[in-house]
Parts: sequence; structure tokens; C-alpha cells
Amino acid sequence: MIKEKLQERKLPELLVMNNGDAVTPENWEERRKELTKVVKKMGEDTKVAVRNLRRDANDKVKKMEKAGDFTEDDSKKTLEDIQKLIDKAVKDIDGIVADKEKEIMEV
Repeated sequence: MIKEKLQERKLPELLVMNNGDAVTPENWEERRKELTKVVKKMGEDTKVAVRNLRRDANDKVKKMEKAGDFTEDDSKKTLEDIQKLIDKAVKDIDGIVADKEKEIMEV
């Protein structure tokens, strides 16, 4: 009941977490920094996943070229297109992470 009343009033002096622990203004900054580390880690994990997709796609293109389904020029063009898509995805991920970090660190 106390937790609900505190959250209802949105007191800046005290924030009660779901597990009953209190986060006071003194350790909010520390908690925000921890959350930004989590966001960065999630961003890095996502970029690794995207790069793994690139590797798989590049391998398929190279196999198709060896099988004669793609010419060397088609293969090169496709690999360049894949790289452009990956670069855009990585840039988007970096932007999302930066925005989220900024949002978390706002007071």
C-alpha cells in the first residue's frame, strides 16, 4: 500500500522498486549508469547478430557464384549491396543506443 501511494504521488525523493528496495536520489545516477551499460551491451549484441547475418549472406552468394548461379560481377554487386544494408543497420543501432542513453541520463 505504501509503495502504491509513493508511486501515485510520484515523489522525487524516493522511488520504490517492485522488489521493495528503495532507490534514493543519491544512487539514481549510479543506477542510470548501470542501465546505460545494459543498453550498450544490448546494442553490441545486436550488431554482432547483424554481422553474423552478413557473413551467412556473403557465404550464400559465394556458393551461388561457385555453382554458376551468379556471375562474378553479380556476386560483387550483391556483396556490396549486403554491406550497404549492414552499414545502415549498424548506424541505426548506434543511433537508437545513443538516443536511449540520452533518455536514461536525463534528470
